[in-house]
Amino acid sequence: MIPHGADSSFWAIAQITKLRSPFQTPRAALARRVQAIPELAQKFAAEVARVGREPVWDKKALHDRLAEVARILASAPATGRAAADVKKFTDYRPVIEAFIDAGGTTNGTAGLP
Repeated sequence: MIPHGADSSFWAIAQITKLRSPFQTPRAALARRVQAIPELAQKFAAEVARVGREPVWDKKALHDRLAEVARILASAPATGRAAADVKKFTDYRPVIEAFIDAGGTTNGTAGLP
């Protein structure tokens, strides 16, 4: 078996499930099996920690990208759907920044309106 996609291989099955943290309780069979074997669970945690630090998790690059998105959205019309989308981004931005600062290991949806 070759797993395809983190959403179906490691967390969600059948229904769409938000990935809030790489450490949330998995729903998929493969993820449950990995977490049930202490050695594999430790390797999984170590890999999450590795990709959540420099040089893989480049906080500056991610914050720069977020700032670029903000600049682009600032040029959007301030009416209708565009205004609502810009407001949603503005409301979510502190949560996204906290997620970046935490190396992607926090609940990335906590605090979202």
